[in-house]
Amino acid sequence: MNVLILLAAIAIVETGDINHPELGPNDTKIGRSHREVSRYQFKPGTWAQYATLRSSLYQDPEYARRIALLHIKTIKTQLNPSQRQDVRAYAACWNMGNTGYRNHGERFEKLPRQVQRHVLKVERKYNELIAKQKLNR
Repeated sequence: MNVLILLAAIAIVETGDINHPELGPNDTKIGRSHREVSRYQFKPGTWAQYATLRSSLYQDPEYARRIALLHIKTIKTQLNPSQRQDVRAYAACWNMGNTGYRNHGERFEKLPRQVQRHVLKVERKYNELIAKQKLNR
């Protein structure tokens, strides 16, 4: 699994126009329900967990990517070893947290339908980006 491509897929699904990915993710978007920030739509508490010194830099794409990489590492440490290359597992944890994922038996089919739809969007976008990368080689 390519972590940078996974993060690109998450950013496009979270804040980009999925039908027009050339427009890219939206660095200024603030989530409606939980006031999520950055192109990766971190809940404020998650952002603060990693960005203690620069909490206002969520609009900086490079800084947001560094925070996202730290968060992916945290997710990885909490996944079962068999799931550490599973795009769906990362996308589910990103969307509902590791605890929420564990509470649903760490199985895609047990996730709430809304989370399943989100995970499938991330997986589709990830696969598209991987295919595009292979074509450009």
